[in-house]
Amino acid sequence: MRAWIGGACVGTVLLTAACGGGETFALNGQVVLQSESNVVGEEGGQEACRGGGGYTDIIGGEDVVVFDQSEEEVARSQLELGQPEDGGQTCVFPFAVPELPEADGYYVVIGDREPVPYSLDELREDEFDIELVLGDAA
Repeated sequence: MRAWIGGACVGTVLLTAACGGGETFALNGQVVLQSESNVVGEEGGQEACRGGGGYTDIIGGEDVVVFDQSEEEVARSQLELGQPEDGGQTCVFPFAVPELPEADGYYVVIGDREPVPYSLDELREDEFDIELVLGDAA
């Protein structure tokens, strides 16, 4: 688990990567937002949630950008609709990055939040499962 310090957030992104030909990775993840200010409603005919309070930027469609160790953008995706859990106090936002090129290190950025660094060795060591949790209840 990694502390993500910046503003009012302490963080943790469940990422799963599978090697694709040794040069790229298929990266899947989720942002878990734990906050009493989450907003639950309906979007596109299904129950969904989004961040409230200091987390209004954590919504479906928000950018997920991955930079390499030289801080060059190497992949981009978006958060999917938030899925409410625990009566809406937890909101889970899945995302998928289909092709992440191999690099020594990465920075994962959600929206305008602070970058979260990971080395390739850390991703391998953790079997490419990393969790990113934000919130006042984290």
